[in-house]
Amino acid sequence: MTPVVHAVLTLGLVLACGGRGREVDGWVEIRGQRVAVELANTVPKQSLGLGGRDALEWDRGMLFPYPQAGFYGFWMKDMRFDIDIVWILRERIVDLHHRVPHAPEREAGRELPVYRPRRAADTVLEVPAGYAQAHGWRDGDRVIRGGGAPR
Repeated sequence: MTPVVHAVLTLGLVLACGGRGREVDGWVEIRGQRVAVELANTVPKQSLGLGGRDALEWDRGMLFPYPQAGFYGFWMKDMRFDIDIVWILRERIVDLHHRVPHAPEREAGRELPVYRPRRAADTVLEVPAGYAQAHGWRDGDRVIRGGGAPR
């Protein structure tokens, strides 16, 4: 994809989503439901994730692509809202964690739980809590990705 085409697609997604502050890098589609996503494709972006934000809009998500499949752990450090975590391998959902609770405060001496998939995944999608269930997403569903930088 040329830089001009990428810029036009990104601008179109931002405008379609109302230009709501965060840059949109692409989209994913599952069961006909398209979600505008930000890519967490660097170690600093993956470490920060959605931490420190007040919310995630209903039709938005964050996509974490990895170079190889693994049992990547996610925790809710600095999270202020609950999310669904969707684990993907080769463009298919392999696991879901519904309504993962945020952890506004860590009790003294208590570690935050780490969430991992039951099967190895090469991509992880975070969406607002309840989104996956509201749209009937389940293991085996196909995931179509577009409009963003290749992995």
